[in-house]
Amino acid sequence: MMVRRTEKVVGVLGGMGPYATVAFFKCILHNTPAQKDWEHVRLVIDNHTKIPSRTRHLLYGEASPVEEMRAACLQLQGYPIDAIALPCNSAAHFLQFFERDIDIPIFNICAATSAKLKSMRPNAGRVLVLGSHVTYRMQTYRQFLEVQNMSLEMHTEGEQEKVVELIERIKLDGCCKDPVAVESLIRHLVKCHNADAVILGCTELTHVLGIKVDATLVDSTEALAQQVIDFASPQS
Repeated sequence: MMVRRTEKVVGVLGGMGPYATVAFFKCILHNTPAQKDWEHVRLVIDNHTKIPSRTRHLLYGEASPVEEMRAACLQLQGYPIDAIALPCNSAAHFLQFFERDIDIPIFNICAATSAKLKSMRPNAGRVLVLGSHVTYRMQTYRQFLEVQNMSLEMHTEGEQEKVVELIERIKLDGCCKDPVAVESLIRHLVKCHNADAVILGCTELTHVLGIKVDATLVDSTEALAQQVIDFASPQS
């Protein structure tokens, strides 16, 4: 006998990378105003670590992640669920190639983060985005920032290499072991580029929260998590 669903269920296409998926799940739990287990958001998480590397596809022409992402979203859709969240900024670039094949909403982490920044600092102008090579080279945040009347401030290739080194260390360790160095790097970027705000545009970078810089700091993981909570809350 089928039981009629009354709550909204969100599918999470994770595994890009695994620690980022764990951090995203924790962020949803920590930001949900729940007193009991059953008051939390119902999620279906696919920790799909076998999706081809987004970065290696861009840099070296290796296998595209699109077909595996499409197949995984179709599988999640059949659970059934009401929406899909991808806690990976690099993956957001590839949504344009298959999201029309999916019959339910797919939350775009770049759109959610840009909107959150606008609500936090309405007069922000110049915005730095720290993320992977895909996010940097494809400038995936530009269109979403421009919708909010903000501009993407591009840092140099050399500075980007330092950002990627930081992300890779966190991927391996599952934590940020040198927050002082991270704070120093971000302070340098803010000063050199006269930035009003910095987007932590890689879900691995949620591990560096708590640092102090002279700019508004926005975590893309938290922005997407809040969108999931708002969507699946009983009053929505």
